[in-house]
Amino acid sequence: MAADNPKFNEKQKELFKRCFEMLDKDKDGFLLSRELGKAMTSVGITPMPSDLALKQSLVAFDLDENNMLDFEEFLNLMFFLKHVMTPDPKFVRETFEKHDKDNNGVLDKAELKEAIKSLGMIHHEKYIDNMVKMADKNGDGVIQYEEFVQIITPKAK
Repeated sequence: MAADNPKFNEKQKELFKRCFEMLDKDKDGFLLSRELGKAMTSVGITPMPSDLALKQSLVAFDLDENNMLDFEEFLNLMFFLKHVMTPDPKFVRETFEKHDKDNNGVLDKAELKEAIKSLGMIHHEKYIDNMVKMADKNGDGVIQYEEFVQIITPKAK
């Protein structure tokens, strides 16, 4: 239930709910990838440059894998966009440190999975494996802070 989402206060949730409802042209309670560009623009975020990028965003936040975003998934996307597309270095650092359970300065696969999950992104094994392969620049099988920044902050790439 969207009301239980602790990431936004009630006023913000209401604003996003109205935005979601305006974008949901067929009023079925779901958004498709073509509607995501409009959603980003409506909250002041420059849309991703391609339809493929929008579809990839849909996949990353479509936790029930039905190729559509419901309101809760939409809230997760908006939270991610708010903190990642305009990242607060403190937020990125806190997210990394919170999930570095053994305080060894790196995230193993399980810790990365929890960090990605906390951001509302897909956290299936295959997705995490691909993420580790792409981000693990030194090939040590774990994610250093700088590699984590590259994963969750597209502007840093």
